[in-house]
Amino acid sequence: MWFSVAILVKAVVEGASQCPIWDESIYMVDATSEQDAYRIALEIGKDSEHEYIGGTGKRVAWTFDSIEKIYPIESHELKSGVRIFNRGLKEADVLSMRIPFPDHS
Repeated sequence: MWFSVAILVKAVVEGASQCPIWDESIYMVDATSEQDAYRIALEIGKDSEHEYIGGTGKRVAWTFDSIEKIYPIESHELKSGVRIFNRGLKEADVLSMRIPFPDHS
């Protein structure tokens, strides 16, 4: 069975006084159950952790935070146009999504 899993990671820039930069990624996983999908998502999240030196010469560390949601994909056939994720949003959520991110590089 297919699931979509939403994983949250955050980046902290060395010496930055700003809040972390958050990233929500949606992955498709083939799992036998929701618990199996959770286990796979945990591996993906931990594997996504990495560090690098950014354009300003400061260290940027991305760390796994959490598995936000696991959604079963209702379709038995994966093809173009199959919905893999949806969620209801409040007006404030939409307004927040439309605000551009500042350049942290």
